[in-house]
Amino acid sequence: MNIKLKFTFFIFCLLTLIIIGFSISIYFTQKDILKGQFEQNRQKIFKDFSSTCREALVVKDEILVFNTIRSVVETHRPQIVYVGYISPTNTTFVISRDQGKESEFINRLSGSASVSRQTITVFNSSSREEIHEFSQSIEIAGSYLGTIKAGFSQNYLNEEINKTIEVIARKILLLSAGSLIIGLILTNLLAIYLVNPIKKLTKASIDLGGGNLETQVEIKRSDEIGRLAKTFNEMAKKLKQL
Repeated sequence: MNIKLKFTFFIFCLLTLIIIGFSISIYFTQKDILKGQFEQNRQKIFKDFSSTCREALVVKDEILVFNTIRSVVETHRPQIVYVGYISPTNTTFVISRDQGKESEFINRLSGSASVSRQTITVFNSSSREEIHEFSQSIEIAGSYLGTIKAGFSQNYLNEEINKTIEVIARKILLLSAGSLIIGLILTNLLAIYLVNPIKKLTKASIDLGGGNLETQVEIKRSDEIGRLAKTFNEMAKKLKQL
């Protein structure tokens, strides 16, 4: 393998490793960012829902609570699986994303008491869907007004993240391939720039060794190779004088 191929191969491998490293880093960073954004969005939805329910319960308007539950489910379907409310007197409202499935989630509200806000993961028994559940008790001036819960589909979140990540991954792949092609072209040009003068010096050395004392090398550069060519030319002139 000549110097040109060795140089090109080495730089290409180095570029490949660097690009792969950056690509992997960008991939996982973007995935973490997306996950955080989706989770913040869920928290915001539940926070807004909680605030509306609190305002409704202050004026003892449970109908508004029910309408809020229905609006949240309809607005954020399919990521919300169910939303529910249970009052201190065990009045229960549950609306499911899938019609007729309310009975599967009503037990999530039964027995709810005055609890602080919490987040847990449960499973939909019929579909084995993973559900991220937010739960918060509503209290005003030490008086317990009820508990609200909202179940978000973790499967939906994962699917959305994967869809977005696939798009990002394709872009990263295209950029990486483009960078490698450009890098290979530039590396090859650099190799030619470095190796061609060496080829001229090699040929000139052979000519000089064969007795051609008129041999001179036309390399006009100010780097080490240029100084080497100048030294060669001076040596050839001295040999001719001798």
